[in-house]
Amino acid sequence: MYERYFTLSIKAMKSSLPTVSPSEIGNFPDPACPILVDLVSVNKPHRINPHRHRRGQLIYASHGSLQIKSMGPVLMVPSQFAIWIPPGIPHSVTADTPIDYCSLFIDPSVSGVLPQHSQLLHLTTLLKELTQTAANGDPSEQSGPRARLNAVILDQLQMLRPARVALPIPHSPRMHKLVEHFFHHPDDHIDLQFWSMQLSMSVRTLTRNFRKETGLAPGQWIQHLKVLKAIELLEAGESVKTTAFEVGYQQPSAFIAMFKRVTGQTPTHYLAP
Repeated sequence: MYERYFTLSIKAMKSSLPTVSPSEIGNFPDPACPILVDLVSVNKPHRINPHRHRRGQLIYASHGSLQIKSMGPVLMVPSQFAIWIPPGIPHSVTADTPIDYCSLFIDPSVSGVLPQHSQLLHLTTLLKELTQTAANGDPSEQSGPRARLNAVILDQLQMLRPARVALPIPHSPRMHKLVEHFFHHPDDHIDLQFWSMQLSMSVRTLTRNFRKETGLAPGQWIQHLKVLKAIELLEAGESVKTTAFEVGYQQPSAFIAMFKRVTGQTPTHYLAP
């Protein structure tokens, strides 16, 4: 899954994508409507230029992945994750395939209980279902059941776990060659000497430049990729043993140790409700 989206994103970086206007719902000024939902389908690769909203925004894709820049490097946001962007924070979005967006716009009158900086969060099935329920309702009706639904959504937003793994996308063409390989082959392990020769630079320069562009050393970045791929497989019902093999580990115990080193938890605990 990831290799498809990343191959497309590499091409997108080399060409201009059509632009799509940002949602105006994020600037709706009425605190009497504390939570508004915007579901949008865009049937082509595209970008949304830098913009900001009066309201805070939780944004995710129901499938595929987004590339979002908000006060930092460009992050890949797979469909198991969302990114929270506080009110007034500039951000831009790129999607390299057709995408179904979901945005929760939170009025500043209640968004103070949420993080005051942009943050990658692990989505829950419950929040997705609540969001769909809110999207199907009448936003002008804010009393009774809708008020209770809003309260539950706000509670669930506060309970979302910060992602302990992120995948910043490097911007230089030579680094694209390295990361594209690992998107295609998440079971591979990095040989810095080999890649320094492939990219015509020393191991030290490769490591320094990669860290400068992503905030991670190459080996750390690849471990983050393996964890994201593993989360995808585990949430799809694969066993820990099969998942370990798919991301390059012959022994589940070595995979579990790597996963815990990156996320702070074993796969079982990380994915527990």
